[in-house]
Amino acid sequence: DVIPESHIPDGGHNKSEHKIEHLTGEYGPNGEPIMSEIHYHGLGSSGAGSNDGLPRKVSGMQFNIIGIDEATETTEAQYTQLLGRLRYDGKVVGNKKYKIPFRQIITCTNPAGPAHYLYQKFFEDEAGNRYHMKPHDNPGVPDDYVDQLKDNYSGVFYERYVEGKWVGTESVV
Repeated sequence: DVIPESHIPDGGHNKSEHKIEHLTGEYGPNGEPIMSEIHYHGLGSSGAGSNDGLPRKVSGMQFNIIGIDEATETTEAQYTQLLGRLRYDGKVVGNKKYKIPFRQIITCTNPAGPAHYLYQKFFEDEAGNRYHMKPHDNPGVPDDYVDQLKDNYSGVFYERYVEGKWVGTESVV
């Protein structure tokens, strides 16, 4: 578990709002707990009038960290809009500001082709930091899973999902 259940007060997980409010472990000047919020949304939950695939609610929010799983499923326009939401810098409780030391987007993904905007941005243009891992580098993945990938994939699928290469699918029929 990322957040222990004991840190999420009763009513702290609002599924209809896609929000989890949790204790941070910090306390304000009067002993009141400092709370933080996690908002989670899928890109397929766009509201009426949306033309970018992002939920309308996200466009007015402020974040200090945004996590994207399977980032190759996003468009460059979606990623750019999310960058514009990285503007939260802390919370004021009483007379104290609990400042956020950094703001960033963290992405995880399987490789796509070299024409994908993420490959262009992080490999070609060398923007930000990237950590390249293959399935066998992940201590949470069982060895037999990696063996299964090696046995069942060939060609571009082997290169992407076993070797972690950003290769095109031109020859795949």
